[in-house]
Amino acid sequence: MEKVLNYLKGIFFIATMDGEQPRVRPFDGAAVVDDRLYIETISNKKVYTQIVANPKVEIFAMNDDGTLRLTAVARLTDGAERDAAIAGIGKYHDGSLDTVAVFALENATATIEATGMEPEVISF
Repeated sequence: MEKVLNYLKGIFFIATMDGEQPRVRPFDGAAVVDDRLYIETISNKKVYTQIVANPKVEIFAMNDDGTLRLTAVARLTDGAERDAAIAGIGKYHDGSLDTVAVFALENATATIEATGMEPEVISF
């Protein structure tokens, strides 16, 4: 899981569905807490509404080592799990923490690829 997180330390891109139209946007908040991968957004953004309506997401990231493509189901968190994930992500939030939405990425498959190497598949 840490290998996956290394790709998500900077900007990464998440794809969602807006009805029949795919949407891709940059994200920059991810953390592993208690062996679970989390991402966050703000609940008044369209991406939040899209993930709630269709929790299947795909993430793309790249760094000097190669590329990461991750498919997962995003589960909205609450309570202590949400609070622990927010602390793990450690980003500054505009406005109230009440608007922060945290999703746990479950049933995930990450594929890491680098030039000249066989793809590495990590499921969690």
